[in-house]
Amino acid sequence: MKKISTLLISSLVCITGMTTSCSEDYPGPDPVDVTANYSNKHLSHSNLILNYSGEELLGKSIDFSTVKGESANITLYDILPGEEVVSLRNISLTGTSNEYTFSGDAVGTNTNIQFHYDGKVEKGHLIFNLTDIQTAGSPQWSNNYLFSEITKVSNENMGAETPVTGAGFVDTKMAAGSDSDYNVFLRSTLAYFLPQFLHSVTLKADGNIQAEYSTGPIMIDGKVPDMEAEGAMMNIVQFIFSKLLGGGVTNDDVTVVIKDRTYYTSPTNLVYWYPKDGQIRIKLNLPAIITVAMKGQGKVIDENLLASLTDIILKMDPIALKGILIKINGTLQNDIIKFITNLDDVTFKTFFEWITVGIPMNIEKADGHTHLYLDKVTMQPILDMIPSLVPIIINMLPESTDDFSKMMLETLLNQFAGDWGNSEKFNIGLDLVPNK
Repeated sequence: MKKISTLLISSLVCITGMTTSCSEDYPGPDPVDVTANYSNKHLSHSNLILNYSGEELLGKSIDFSTVKGESANITLYDILPGEEVVSLRNISLTGTSNEYTFSGDAVGTNTNIQFHYDGKVEKGHLIFNLTDIQTAGSPQWSNNYLFSEITKVSNENMGAETPVTGAGFVDTKMAAGSDSDYNVFLRSTLAYFLPQFLHSVTLKADGNIQAEYSTGPIMIDGKVPDMEAEGAMMNIVQFIFSKLLGGGVTNDDVTVVIKDRTYYTSPTNLVYWYPKDGQIRIKLNLPAIITVAMKGQGKVIDENLLASLTDIILKMDPIALKGILIKINGTLQNDIIKFITNLDDVTFKTFFEWITVGIPMNIEKADGHTHLYLDKVTMQPILDMIPSLVPIIINMLPESTDDFSKMMLETLLNQFAGDWGNSEKFNIGLDLVPNK
């Protein structure tokens, strides 16, 4: 009996040894040690380095799993524009004693974005690189663009030459029976003010949008207005009637207000574009935008807290989020939050979708110009908000504003609110030309 027991124990030891030996016979680290979710959403305990076209991209996560160390499944979460989830399956691995490396090419299932990937994983750490990224629309739309200059034609109704092109693309038609025409006013307004904010816009092939922007003060009639000075608002009203409503803005007027401005190039990975259903979507990387804006003002921000809050908010049901904001504002009594929570549910859900999925915009080419614009369907929630914005705007005017100017502005804004919301067509956006 003792001999039998000894024989059984010896056999078990042998079998256990063989099993252990087989389980450690991998081409690299034990798969259990590298199979995990890797994230750089919380910088204090980040285990992911993610590079997008050579620039580090934060606030993201990737699943990596392997069973035998020969191949892996990798899942990318909201990393490529328009691709909420990208699943890479059966990726070949090359192992060493400490790590696995991998590389390959793939295509997104939602937008057909093409990309090359490579990287390496070791226990507790993943490096993932995305390069050679090409959105499906990049051959047609990827370019560096400048604003169109102002060109004018004779306008019989106004008895003068008025703009037909400028920095802003405008194509509107008011409701049947209305004799109002806002094309001249809107083209003139955008032609004068847009170049004070932006110099160029680049739609990059990898889905990034970069802009040359200015943070300088807004100028009106060639100078920065002193809003506390007597008659300041009257001068602005006169400018609106003579230059904007009358279509009198010229290229020389624009040159005066931009010639001494300083423009900066925006960082990458803040705003993206991707084609969807015959349009393009503009997707904002909110945590990154907020972080850059705060740092630009010299303020310290807890990036871990911001990433956590954004992640939670964007995964919420929009109506539940609205309810939470209402409760919070019961204590804060903040006018901006009150304005947001007073939006009807449909409008609130629309804005929430713009944040999570992207803003739908039309894009087209015509006579050497590229028009990137919002149409009436997309604009409707904004147009419906104008009546409630009018009293807010009037109340924000400086105390020095004279009664006549206040009355004129209020009349104009109320007219806009009535006409624009009921318009048949309201296409408005950017009028761009390639920077050759």
